[in-house]
This record gives sequence, structure tokens and C-alpha cells, in this order.
Amino acid sequence: KLSLKRGYGIKNIVVAFTWAFTTCVLIYKWTETFFQLLLVFAFFFLKSFINSVICDCRDIKGDLAAGLTTIPIYLGEKRTRKILQILHFVFHLTAITLVLLNIIELETIILVYSWIFGMIYIWLYANSKKTVFRTVAVHGEWAYILAFRRLTI
Repeated sequence: KLSLKRGYGIKNIVVAFTWAFTTCVLIYKWTETFFQLLLVFAFFFLKSFINSVICDCRDIKGDLAAGLTTIPIYLGEKRTRKILQILHFVFHLTAITLVLLNIIELETIILVYSWIFGMIYIWLYANSKKTVFRTVAVHGEWAYILAFRRLTI
């Protein structure tokens, strides 16, 4: 029996891939190069992966009781948070470097906002503490990014 919830991050990868792929299918005809599309895929994959892992952080006790092995259970909260921050930091540093080298064009304000908000978000919510603000923060980042995008057009 195939169960995505029993693997070490398999569910997170499948969820992230699905969101990133769907996004790329929807915007494909508006991208100019394959590299742009690849960058969009990487961005949405990373953001979705991080959000999925953070959602796993909030239910560590329940997942342990159910016999599930999620990334936060396998690595612990502190190591999970560090790894998520490193992934987030490296991706954004790479993207900003590509912008500064004029290899890609992105709205810098969106990239910087995403970088800062993402680091704070991971630091605050990659734990098992119950909080109402976690859900708002997960979805709130996208609202601000869309607003920034609208301002830069």
C-alpha cells in the first residue's frame, strides 16, 4: 500500500512538485524562456515545500502518535528550521545574484520581500507551538507578493 505520509519528506516533495508544476502549466505561454519557467518552478517548489514542512511542524505529537515519520519528527524542530532557512537563503541569494548579473529579470522588491518574510516565517513557525497566526502567515505572503507585483507593473 502506497502511503505518502509515511516517508521522510516524500509527501512534502509531491505537494511542492504538484503546486510548482501546476503554476508552470498555467503561466507557460507568458514566459519568454525555459530558464524563466525553470526559475518559477524552483521558486514555487521551494515555497510550497517549506510551507508543507512547516505544516508538519504544528502536528508533531499527532504524527508521532499515528506512527508517521515527517521531516520535523526525523530531524527535530531545530534542525528542520535550520535546513529550511538554509534552503530559503541559498535560493534567494542565487536569484538575487542572477538579477544583479542581469541574467534574469525579476522585480527586486518582490524577491527581497519574499526573502525577508520567508526567513522570519520559518524562524517563527517551524515549531510545534499552536498559533493562529501560522495559517495567516502561510497564505499572507502570497497576498503581499501579488500586491507588490501590481505596484511594479
